Amino acid sequence: MSAWVLSVAFVPAAKSYQSNFTSSSVIRSSLEVRPLEELIEKEITIKKRLQELAAFEFAQGNAPSGYLIDKKSAPGETVWIEVSWGEERMIDQIILSPVISSQNRGHTSPYFPNRFQVYIRNSQGETLVDERISDHVVPDFIAPYCIEIPPTPASAVRVVADGDSAIGSVGFNEILVFSGHENVALHQSVTSSEPEYEQTLIRWKKDFLVDGYLPYQVGPASTNVGFRFDHTRHPLRSITMDLGEVLSISAIHLHPNLGDSLLPQGTGPGYGFPTKLSLEVSMDADFTDVKTVAVYPERFINSGNRTVMFPIAGQEARYIRLNILRLFRAPHFDRSMNSFALSEIEVFSEGFRCSTGKSLKLGYSDTYLKQISEESIRTLNDGIAQFGEIPYVDIWLAELSERFDLESTLVEIAHVIRMRHEKQSKRLQIAVLVIAVLAVALLILYIFHRYRQQKVAHQTREQIAADLHDDLGADLDTITMLGRLAAKDNCSAGKQASYIDNIINIARHSSDYTRHLISIIGKGGDGGSLLRQMRKTSDRMLADYQTDFHTDGFEPLDTIRPESCLDILLFYKEALHNIIKHADADRVDTSVRLSGRQFRLQVCDNGVGHAADGVRISHALKKRATRLGGKANSENNPEGGVTIHLSCKL
Repeated sequence: MSAWVLSVAFVPAAKSYQSNFTSSSVIRSSLEVRPLEELIEKEITIKKRLQELAAFEFAQGNAPSGYLIDKKSAPGETVWIEVSWGEERMIDQIILSPVISSQNRGHTSPYFPNRFQVYIRNSQGETLVDERISDHVVPDFIAPYCIEIPPTPASAVRVVADGDSAIGSVGFNEILVFSGHENVALHQSVTSSEPEYEQTLIRWKKDFLVDGYLPYQVGPASTNVGFRFDHTRHPLRSITMDLGEVLSISAIHLHPNLGDSLLPQGTGPGYGFPTKLSLEVSMDADFTDVKTVAVYPERFINSGNRTVMFPIAGQEARYIRLNILRLFRAPHFDRSMNSFALSEIEVFSEGFRCSTGKSLKLGYSDTYLKQISEESIRTLNDGIAQFGEIPYVDIWLAELSERFDLESTLVEIAHVIRMRHEKQSKRLQIAVLVIAVLAVALLILYIFHRYRQQKVAHQTREQIAADLHDDLGADLDTITMLGRLAAKDNCSAGKQASYIDNIINIARHSSDYTRHLISIIGKGGDGGSLLRQMRKTSDRMLADYQTDFHTDGFEPLDTIRPESCLDILLFYKEALHNIIKHADADRVDTSVRLSGRQFRLQVCDNGVGHAADGVRISHALKKRATRLGGKANSENNPEGGVTIHLSCKL
């Protein structure tokens, strides 16, 4: 054992495919960081590739399972299996076929080791060609494990495992070592660190690791193919193939019929496969120099439902004869009936198939031979077996391995994409909920704003109505009084004319003021109309006062909100009313400034001013300033009187 682990050099894979042997969690974690577009593109690429690869079809029936080491290794302890074939051969691929177990949850490989190393040996020493160290148990790794290496001379392969698998024991169904398409490990010597598993000798033997019986079958085909022959008096004795030239024969494969319309109803896989046969080769058609190259069965037991592979070791020949030494007899049919059924006879020369379409001859009486369709005989070497076109074993197993890896990746891609979509769906649901909440909130704000607008409009209408009531009532009272004075008998013509002029002026003022308020309510105003109305208000209310109304850098606005115009006008009237009522003044100066949208108003009188502890500005003026979004204050003038200030933004 020590010679295999000293001074190890790693040789990287060089050919078309190398198995991944990666757990689903590892695959998923590597995919979760990829962009969604990349995952979708990868999914499409994998699906296209899967259409080109061989499909999984598991062999049915009983057959040898391989070799099992039933030993629970202590930490750091290893077990090993070695296949050797004598002289060095140039190898380029090693394939480990797992033992397939069919359970309720599907097919699994419970004996495939989680951690192992694969070494090759040649005249130069030992070389590590593959190492798999995984802490993840992968019981569903049901594909062949392919190791591609550069063409390297070797005489042995050893697999060293730590004795750990999904259920503890370590085992393989088959170990194949390829030189091109030729399996150089077929029927070769197998040694192990442990004795054979004695409890189930029929299933687990070292020789079963190299018997060529795989747990897979090529499939499926769209049509039934093969050759079947049943007879009681004229049993079939042999089938001879003429290769057309002398070739170096490396292997012969016999494919059984696995149950189709060619076989009797109720029969199972392996019906018609000879229970005993031999293979002979010769340079001439008479087989004068005949050599027996294989006998079945010998060491290897087969229930007739797996492809039987015979290594021939480079025997040169042109003619090959299959001698049927004992025909198959079905127990449920006439015991005198001799049956023969075969799907394909494959002959290989230096690893390449050389039998397709070659001439076949049945070892039988010529008379009866005429009754057999030539077309049915040709199906024995047409390159098509029961489940489809027959690929080379190494390519077929590599495709199965690639299919398994791609399908595993595809499952994880679908899972990651589904999780991404679920996350996006949740985010979308949250976004829709947030939008709905915002929409409801905006609707509530809009309703509240409309309510506020309507409330303000209602208050404005009430204020205008009260103002109209006060002003128009006062004007009407004045007109009534002047009319009575003019109607007196002792009133002179001059006084009557004066009274009538006053009545006309008061009526005109009332009309203008009413139109102004209606204009404000309807479409707002501008800076010019606001100033004109303020001047008229000043002239009317301060008719007996000395007044000065001036503007400072006034820049008219195109439009001012109706409520702003009204509030400014009412603020000004309230200020004048307070001066008339409380100031005891004879002069009032008004200054208005509008720059941009910044409005400033100053109303200054020469009256008595505020008392030391008196109220600086009335509640009504503060309320008007607040409605305008501005500030109002008042202060005593040094020379006497009060100045009222209003500042706001229009």
